[in-house]
Amino acid sequence: MLKVFELKFNNYDGNGTGQADTFCFFPSQKTEKRLGVLCLLSELRNPDFHNRQLLEKLTDVIAKEHRANIFMPTQAFQQALNKANEFLQNELQQNNPSWLGNLNLTAISASDNHLSLKISKTGQLKALLFRGEEAFDIGGNLRESQTSGKFFPEVIEGKLENSDRVLAATSEVFEALKNEGIAEGLAFAKNPKEIKKIFKQKKKILKQFSGACLIIFVKKTFFSKTFHFFDSLSANQKRAVIGSVSVIILALLSLLGYFVF
Repeated sequence: MLKVFELKFNNYDGNGTGQADTFCFFPSQKTEKRLGVLCLLSELRNPDFHNRQLLEKLTDVIAKEHRANIFMPTQAFQQALNKANEFLQNELQQNNPSWLGNLNLTAISASDNHLSLKISKTGQLKALLFRGEEAFDIGGNLRESQTSGKFFPEVIEGKLENSDRVLAATSEVFEALKNEGIAEGLAFAKNPKEIKKIFKQKKKILKQFSGACLIIFVKKTFFSKTFHFFDSLSANQKRAVIGSVSVIILALLSLLGYFVF
């Protein structure tokens, strides 16, 4: 089970010098669950008149393409990023380059079935993985270039573990989380309630800052543990497990038939 916290602090001095937003897609239908959760953290600094809707349009492009690949879940995240690259390239071709150097977006795909994590970004945003009491700068391993025509140049993939916390934040908010001891508190948070408590205590202070952040908390359920165990097996081991389960089911059905008749 994945618990997601979205926090927005759209202050920016009240003069329109920036925008920040979060978007999370949670599968509502059984067929969508294979896609997992898609989370986007976006920021646009110094937007001009032509770019007021850029973040909304870009997140919409990514979300729609991700959902369109429902029958190819392993490729859905990359296909969504490819579509985002096409969208931004098209903006440049339409003589709209003012967002270059001002656009920051982190895309995260997380699955509680496979306990997997995929992350990509364009621009300067922070992303950390808290495991136990350690913090890993997963966003620091991603390239930030916006000059190659490929604005999401790479994807990092990894496995999630029980009680992992994933933090993505805009630069100003991240500095505030670090300076106010919130990032350190996340390293020791053992459940979503503790995370809520940390932010509630610092609510007034955080209102002074501009930007947004996302926090994903991982909690294994019985089904996710079982699925993860099965997914880790080799092909031969999977066939053996399926065969054993089939024998058990047939035996139970035979036993049920014996009592019924």
